[in-house]
Parts: sequence; structure tokens; C-alpha cells
Amino acid sequence: MSRGLKVTLLFFTLFLMLSGCKPTTYRREDEGRKLSMHPGQSFLVVLDGNPTTGYTWELKSLNESVVKLEGMPEYSSGGSQAGAGGSYVFRFRTVAAGETDLVLVYHRPWEEGVEPLETFRLTIEVN
Repeated sequence: MSRGLKVTLLFFTLFLMLSGCKPTTYRREDEGRKLSMHPGQSFLVVLDGNPTTGYTWELKSLNESVVKLEGMPEYSSGGSQAGAGGSYVFRFRTVAAGETDLVLVYHRPWEEGVEPLETFRLTIEVN
């Protein structure tokens, strides 16, 4: 096998390995989508928010026998100024065949009887 072909195969193999490692990211514009996935797939949901307003994104609904939340959501500030908004990152992994609605709400947790400011929903089918 020629050196050029070996290098090409090496880069192709690395590309395939790396492309399979990066989880897909879903954002606000993906709200309402129905996703088809396989068991063991990871994905992220990244939503803008600003905790200095008292609002936070929280998981409201999910069938954890189909999809699991991995760890706690992470928040990263979008700027260095006080009160600047940022992004909430939720990490999920599919675990078994089935279908579930993943519902996140943007609300003030202490306010009872108040509708969330925003709702984010994905329907996930794992097969």
C-alpha cells in the first residue's frame, strides 16, 4: 500500500472516530422536533437564559427509562458584565427503546401557579 493511501485511510479513520464522539446539540430553534435515535447516543440541549433575573431552565418531564439526564445542567455566562445572560447546557443519553417527551421549562421555581416564561419540548424516539 502506498504512503499516500495509508495517510488518506488514517485521516478517514480519524474523521469517522471523531465525528461519532461529538454529541448533537439542539437549541431553541429545534423546539417541537421529533428525533429518532439509537440506544447509547448522547445529545445536548443548549438554551439561553439569565439566572440573575430569577429564571432558570429546569427539566419538567422525561421518561428516564428511555432517556436519562446526565449530571446537573451547567450554566456558562455569555459575558463578563454583571447581569449578563448566558447558556444552560443539559446533557442527555438514550438508554433503551421507546418514546418520550423531553420538556424543559424556564421559570422562577418559587412562583407557584404561574405559567413558565418559556417551554422547550423535543419528542425522542429510541429504536
